Amino acid sequence: AFACAAVACVAISRSATFLVWAHKCSHNLFRSALHAVTAASVTEFFDVTPSGRLVNSFSRDVDVLDSLLPDLLHLNLMVAMDLCVALIVCAVTTPTYVVLVP
Repeated sequence: AFACAAVACVAISRSATFLVWAHKCSHNLFRSALHAVTAASVTEFFDVTPSGRLVNSFSRDVDVLDSLLPDLLHLNLMVAMDLCVALIVCAVTTPTYVVLVP
């Protein structure tokens, strides 16, 4: 019963961390892209670029941020959590492992 509760806590904390992480990354990347567009010169950028192309580019970028980035972040988080669990299991089962590995 304790093991099931521990696994549930790890899964919930991993999911919550992933959700916060993905939201922050997406928000920061969109904010920096929007800032770059709004800081552009009117004569060099907005007179040359039609508004439809600008909206299409932003929608494509947001689609990538919302679909591809969370998958990559989830994969990285899973690998990091697996590494931490493996190190903890090694430390618990073989206490000399903690002394030998800095």
